[in-house]
Amino acid sequence: MNKKMPIVRDVVVKSNAEDKPMTEAEEDNPLSNLMTITGFDKDDVIFRTRSAKVLQWRDADGELMAMLIRINSKLWGLCMRGDDDWDQMVAQVAHDDTDLLKGGKE
Repeated sequence: MNKKMPIVRDVVVKSNAEDKPMTEAEEDNPLSNLMTITGFDKDDVIFRTRSAKVLQWRDADGELMAMLIRINSKLWGLCMRGDDDWDQMVAQVAHDDTDLLKGGKE
């Protein structure tokens, strides 16, 4: 009997349905589904939103390296370059930021 934890889990979350609207309780709570981005200092708030669905990180070369994806209001998934489903997730949810190379807004 092998009691080792699996190294890779083959889990795919598919969603064909539109996002469910927030409940009345969530609507009334200003902290519900809030994403806050800060600078180095925890009080240096750069941005706040309740609408974030995907957060993307790029490495020093500008290559996409990780994404944090909101699956629903209580569940986020982390996808990193090198994961088995990386190409699929990039195609499905990643934003192409190359417009910044053409002088677009950051």
